[in-house]
Amino acid sequence: MTDVVGVGANSVDFVYRLPSFPAPDSSFAKLRISEHLISCGGQVTTALATCAAMGLRTSYIGTIGSDRNGDAMRELSAQFLALAAKQSATVPLMNGHRIVGVSLVLTGDISEGRECLDRAITLYDPVEHPTLAARFAVDMAVSIWCYRSIALWLLGYPDAALADTKRVVQHARGIGQAASLMFALHHSSLTQIQFGHYAAANADADELTVLAEEKDASLWKASGLLWRGCLLTMTGKASDAIPAITAGLAALRSTGSTMWMPLLLTYLARAHSALGQSDEAWRCIGEAMTAVETTKERWCESEVNRVAGEISLRSPDPDRPIRPRPRLRGGEAGGAGKQQRQGTAKKDGADEASFSRSNWGTRKPAAPFSRRT
Repeated sequence: MTDVVGVGANSVDFVYRLPSFPAPDSSFAKLRISEHLISCGGQVTTALATCAAMGLRTSYIGTIGSDRNGDAMRELSAQFLALAAKQSATVPLMNGHRIVGVSLVLTGDISEGRECLDRAITLYDPVEHPTLAARFAVDMAVSIWCYRSIALWLLGYPDAALADTKRVVQHARGIGQAASLMFALHHSSLTQIQFGHYAAANADADELTVLAEEKDASLWKASGLLWRGCLLTMTGKASDAIPAITAGLAALRSTGSTMWMPLLLTYLARAHSALGQSDEAWRCIGEAMTAVETTKERWCESEVNRVAGEISLRSPDPDRPIRPRPRLRGGEAGGAGKQQRQGTAKKDGADEASFSRSNWGTRKPAAPFSRRT
């Protein structure tokens, strides 16, 4: 059980230390800063830290941004993991690997993120740890398997990714916690759509929508609507997909979330392209590219570029360039994610500066991943 649950916006404190207290109207009125540091802050988190110090069991619900402060928080999560390792405490260590793994996967370091998630799941006790779901909002195994399935799919292990997808839904049902089941159904819908398993994805999206309505969960209601819209795009019902995805994106933004935005915009772009609405399709691609750059959600960057190539082939003005694809800053996202992006660009013939028929020729668009054995 949790004694106190805090809901708030993640923030950071900039702490500046002075050698002494300033004295007005003296030589000590102005002092040089002797030390400065950045730490997690905010009213809610500070209150929870105080409660925890008093022996209460606390939980926190919030989101991490993608700006420099978000990067600082990710660095702090790595520090959390290091401290947990020193203490040899199973739950903090498992949670630390999970946090770092999810952050790495979503920002494009897929291979290293998968390794962290592998380490996290080996520490999960299916008998003892499900009781912690209320403390962490979602069961940790559910979170680990969901993001590991994405990593496996991106790395080219579709069978393993699908196995994690099926496993996580079954596990979430067994726990009996609505938050964990909605989380699992959301990610299962995503993965099943990528595999072309549209009937299974539709069943998951329908169940998610019903449960989200029952619990009045705004984020998951938006998710259910969005996956239904994406399914309409992929099943040739573009005219129905556009209003569904547009409404879903508005609902998602109303929650303050930017998660999945680049990928979702590609489905909206496809729908516009299928109806011959080239300008609207390019607008969506431009928004998706901007979202990748600003949020650093790079796990789906190669898919955004691939869909841009498909749209270019359909465009009535295929040689019209769109805005340059954002270039990666050095060290921003490496490992397998970077290798995958480079490989996709070469495979599909995408130019760094623009997408046009001269870039793409008459090639068949590449599959989202290549099968490995």
